[in-house]
Amino acid sequence: MVGGGPAGMEAAALATEVGHDVALWERDDHLGGQFAIAARATMNGTFSDWITWQGARLARTGVDVSLGRHGTAED
Repeated sequence: MVGGGPAGMEAAALATEVGHDVALWERDDHLGGQFAIAARATMNGTFSDWITWQGARLARTGVDVSLGRHGTAED
């Protein structure tokens, strides 16, 4: 899967929970996408908490997360 934003993280976690092997590529050096931007704003700790929780879920379910990796059509 390509994209470590909220939708990509959720799709990767759900896919592993039903038995698929999943690799998740994110071009940035962190997960969260637009949530990561929102988490930096004052009073938006909920976004940061969700990214942390989802990152732990990905690790627990065995998603192979690659940060800083840009996916192309050839990949």
